[in-house]
Formats: sequence, structure tokens, C-alpha cells
Amino acid sequence: MATPQDDQIRPVSERREPESESVRHQGNSLRTRDNLSVDARRRCSAAGNAAKARKATAFAASVAPVIDDIRAQGITSDAAIARELEARGIPSPRGGKCWWPNQVARIERLIRASAVT
Repeated sequence: MATPQDDQIRPVSERREPESESVRHQGNSLRTRDNLSVDARRRCSAAGNAAKARKATAFAASVAPVIDDIRAQGITSDAAIARELEARGIPSPRGGKCWWPNQVARIERLIRASAVT
């Protein structure tokens, strides 16, 4: 009787679904843009861009109260706000420790844009 570990030991090429065989026999590899139609690529790209925009807007909304608090203390320049965000240990948009003034400006632009819509 086969165990789950036996399935993990087999190469990925043997675990693929049978319909992927036809793609590989045609000389194309799986998960490439070469075996997608132009329309499918556009749809996937649009979906990916929309997901990135939702994530960016959600991050901006989570940081907005902190930026408002910093501005209430009299710190107004993007560079000074970036330094204060670092000092408070707030992770940057990509999860790092370092903030840059352009990141603050982009977040404020997103906050204004989401408030308008």
C-alpha cells in the first residue's frame, strides 16, 4: 500500500495531472506565458494588478491613523514622517524596517484617492 511519503518521494513530473502531458509533449513547459492566449494574459495581468491595488489600499488604510498622529505632533515633511515611522517600528509597505519619503507620499496619495471614491 502506498503511503503519503511515497507520493512525496516521486518526482514532480510523475505527480502532474495527465492533461499536462499534452502541453509538455508539445514542447511547452507549464506555468509560462507562452502557453496562454493574449486575452488570458491580459485577464491574468489585470487580476494581479487589482489584487496589488487592494493590498496597497488596505496597507495605506492601516498606516493612515499613525501618519495622522505623527502629523498632529507637528511633523509634516515626508522625510520626517518616514523617520518617525522607522522610530516607531512600523513595517514598511514591503515588510522592511526602512521607510523612504516617496513611500509616505504614495501612501498619502492612496489615502486621498480612497477617500474620494
